[in-house]
Amino acid sequence: MKQLRPLITLLLVTLLSTLLVSVVAAAPISLLSGKTLKTGSSPTNFHGETNLVTDSDLSTGVTLQAGVNNTSITDSITYHFSSEQTIDSFKVIIDGHVDQRFSVTFNDVNGKYIAGYYITDLVGENGIYKLPTRLTGVGMVVFFNNHTAPQHVLEVDLYVNEDTPTDPEPEPEPEPTGDNALLVIKMISGLEKEFDLTASEVQDFIDWYNDRADGRGKETYMFDKDFNKGPFTSRKDYVAFSKIQSFEVMEYTK
Repeated sequence: MKQLRPLITLLLVTLLSTLLVSVVAAAPISLLSGKTLKTGSSPTNFHGETNLVTDSDLSTGVTLQAGVNNTSITDSITYHFSSEQTIDSFKVIIDGHVDQRFSVTFNDVNGKYIAGYYITDLVGENGIYKLPTRLTGVGMVVFFNNHTAPQHVLEVDLYVNEDTPTDPEPEPEPEPTGDNALLVIKMISGLEKEFDLTASEVQDFIDWYNDRADGRGKETYMFDKDFNKGPFTSRKDYVAFSKIQSFEVMEYTK
């Protein structure tokens, strides 16, 4: 029996280590930590931006006015992802919150409604609310004050469980160095578009992409095609930011 004790102890230690690793592996992944979010009266009418609700600091925050039909007030916080995301839970911490109405709405990359929840209808722990069902294809989230009085929002976040493969937001920032480059854009649909451009034209596209990722600029980018015009005086190709999955720049010198 004495000889079995070390073996039993070793098995227990191994089992506990496995359980601890499993617990750590199950930790949710933050999708908004440190991100800059838009503030405004709707998901399309912004007044400013803030990272005071994603800085993990409960001494900072943003006050949202009572939600009314007035485009001049700030009653919502919005974030647009540049690729589709999976969401398992979310965080909303409001100063002095009891049972005031406050909603979280999820849309796809085209702004189409997926699901929405009042935080008072869910069971939360330390401001984190687990969704009834996992959401996929999320491209935008809107935090909205539905209450009849202002609410001071301290922190918000979205989470995906670590066991779920995440689709990281593409943040390509290549600096073209050659005289020319082949720009290959992979669309969410799987379609690939190729454009033979000069270094400055590639940089213009990259600047537009980065600005649009921050919520600035036009939704579409126009490429002027100067080949195979046929009987036409010009050919233009318009690419929508929300449809781009990733892009690659392959430089060369003529």
